[in-house]
Amino acid sequence: METRKIHKTCSPVEIKKMCIPIILGQLLAILISLTAICSGVLVQFKINLPLAINFPHYVLLTVFYGTPYLCYNIYRKFHRPENNNIASTEDSFNHDAEKSTVDENSAVTDIGQTVISPSPRKQFIKRLIIRLSLYSLVGVIDVHANWSIVSAYAYTSVTSIQLLDCITIPTVVLLSYYFLFYRYTWNHYTAIILCLIGATGMILTDYFLQSSNIIFNNDNVAGAPLDQTAINDQSFTAEQMIFGDFLVIIGAILYGLSNVLQQYLIVKYGIVEFLSCVGLVASIVTVIYTVLIERQSISMLMLWTDDTFVNFDKITACFIGYALSMFALYSLMPLVLMRSSAVLVNLSLLTSDIYAVLMGVFIFYYKFHYLYILCFLVILFGVGLFNIHSPNIVVASKRKLNCF
Repeated sequence: METRKIHKTCSPVEIKKMCIPIILGQLLAILISLTAICSGVLVQFKINLPLAINFPHYVLLTVFYGTPYLCYNIYRKFHRPENNNIASTEDSFNHDAEKSTVDENSAVTDIGQTVISPSPRKQFIKRLIIRLSLYSLVGVIDVHANWSIVSAYAYTSVTSIQLLDCITIPTVVLLSYYFLFYRYTWNHYTAIILCLIGATGMILTDYFLQSSNIIFNNDNVAGAPLDQTAINDQSFTAEQMIFGDFLVIIGAILYGLSNVLQQYLIVKYGIVEFLSCVGLVASIVTVIYTVLIERQSISMLMLWTDDTFVNFDKITACFIGYALSMFALYSLMPLVLMRSSAVLVNLSLLTSDIYAVLMGVFIFYYKFHYLYILCFLVILFGVGLFNIHSPNIVVASKRKLNCF
């Protein structure tokens, strides 16, 4: 099987290209930890709205990216040559579309048979339907992935969620292998194993610190880890934990599928169009689910008065912080995917736990342990090892499977 391999030298330019995705990946991890901090504070107030909390950032994506994208396309529609009406529309909407100059009623004779070629308009509509279907698929998958992971906190422990969430990495590797035709070498698999070892060590460190009551707050009361506050006091039955673990597995697989589709679509069609369309689809799906499922919880939240234990200032700040962090995360993610791959992004996100712990030291008065730093360095080393050599890509003419 013929493959196309990208060689990297040790020149300053190549070193810069190799370091930038790693740095951007750590920015993504920091944003993930910020969303976890906001979620942890909301859980303290017993607020569990996994759908409603994700609606604002989807709307922000639609408005921020959709408005200029729509205005740009309207401008191009009314400022193009009249004699190139359909072809210009198709070319502006589809970068890889083949230019067609055959009229709808034209015919081509081939071996005595007359073949009617499809018109440019029909070709454009077909490509448009396929593209919008892919955007809709990614939007629906992303909503359900967020919903599954956030809902799992009510049924199983954070330790189980952190461990099972690592399923995203093998999912992305397999999907990239079969659908993006990436071929990995020994250094990639070694890097993945190192990152998983570092993540497991970080989770075990957190678990043993909880078990030995090393983490204390200012009142000298055993504190709870991020996103587990007010959940540690609950006792989960075996059925609940099985259901919660199942939700995490489903969410992790959906995240992997979403990341691979996202990488394909932003490379093929562009970042602004992707964020506009996916944000719109996800907004519609989220608002429908919210009205059907969470309207009663939202009504109860609105009816709470100042006499209750609820601190509306903190709740509002957490909602705003979560929305802005997710908006920045979704805006930065495509840029990292353009420079690297979905696998490298997910490996980088494994370090989000240590950033959450560092923030928790000041917010929740966590006790910090040196093992966190050791595990963090192991993960970073694995990410750097993975990014030394780019994966091989199978040449299009040699592919046996052509899903995309």
